[in-house]
Amino acid sequence: MNIWTILLGVWLYARYHKTSLSRYIYVGLYGTSLSPIITQLLHIEGISSLLKLIICVFLGIIIGFVLPPLATHVHYAHKGYSLYNVGFAGGIIATVIVSILKSFGLEIQSRLIWYKGNNWTFFILLFILFFGMIVFALIIGGVDTWKAYLGILKKIGMGGTDYLISDGILPTLLNMGVNGLFGTILVMVVGGDLNGPTIGGIMAIVGFSATGKHIRNIFPVVIGVYLGGATKQWSITDPSAMLALLFSTTLAPITGEFGFLAGILAGFLHSSVATNVGIVYGGMNLYNNGFAGGLVAIFLVPVIQSIRDRRARARGGLSL
Repeated sequence: MNIWTILLGVWLYARYHKTSLSRYIYVGLYGTSLSPIITQLLHIEGISSLLKLIICVFLGIIIGFVLPPLATHVHYAHKGYSLYNVGFAGGIIATVIVSILKSFGLEIQSRLIWYKGNNWTFFILLFILFFGMIVFALIIGGVDTWKAYLGILKKIGMGGTDYLISDGILPTLLNMGVNGLFGTILVMVVGGDLNGPTIGGIMAIVGFSATGKHIRNIFPVVIGVYLGGATKQWSITDPSAMLALLFSTTLAPITGEFGFLAGILAGFLHSSVATNVGIVYGGMNLYNNGFAGGLVAIFLVPVIQSIRDRRARARGGLSL
């Protein structure tokens, strides 16, 4: 119930610009991260159910209508160094809407529901799935698939990358299986919980393994988040930290472009931003790490580029 008005808004945007919905369907699907706003408004007390429904429909359409242009605009801000671009745009929208609601006295309170106790059951199921993907890709594609996969590992993984187009289905499937297995084992090794949110995080890694992520560019970022858990005031097994550990891989392009140490630094910064920035919109943006990742990329990338450019000028005798 809480996603359809947002998707309707995206459809109306496509109609307004006289273009196909397929051009914006990804934005619409990711934009459902703002669905808690609709749910929250449906539970406003003191007004009629009809009026609440009208408000929800109107606001959902507005959210869907403004998402495509905003998602396009914010991409220029982080330049593709954060893969969860719509999550960043959604965070901006959620911040504005929640601020307006608070101005009218409507308080937004987040909730935490965190399941524990079935790690090995979920681990076995996920292991079978991801290991099966790896075996299938290698059996069908053979050596050629492995060589193409090694080619994927050399790529930066900038936002907009499509391994299905550039490398084919089987190497992409192999990449997805490897990364899914890595994410699953990672949760177990650090002592986290396999549940709905963390399996969702693992599946996000798997999905984006077709468009930017591979083991070489996500591993350093994960190390950075883990170091954050070891040195900061929270534990890596805390719910928000576990989600940051998995979703921090949105910053994979920073590793791909600037190297191992830059990836660690990105993950370390992300661990702090992701665990604190959600207070701004009270959990109304489900892709909290997308918003945090965008902020980290906007902050970190220009700094790294300025240092790198300075060194390049110095080596070329053009130091200023």
